[in-house]
Amino acid sequence: MNITQRLHRAVQQTPDLAATVFGDRSRPWHETADRVARASRRTPEVRDS
Repeated sequence: MNITQRLHRAVQQTPDLAATVFGDRSRPWHETADRVARASRRTPEVRDS
């Protein structure tokens, strides 16, 4: 299972559970997945040589 599959699984199973915590701030899985998706759309594709 790759990282993308694990992220999708976490969103499906526990969308409101804290995925990241920094001090008194936390972000649930559904927000984390949204941020990852937005970042990946802005990142150029990397191809194997």
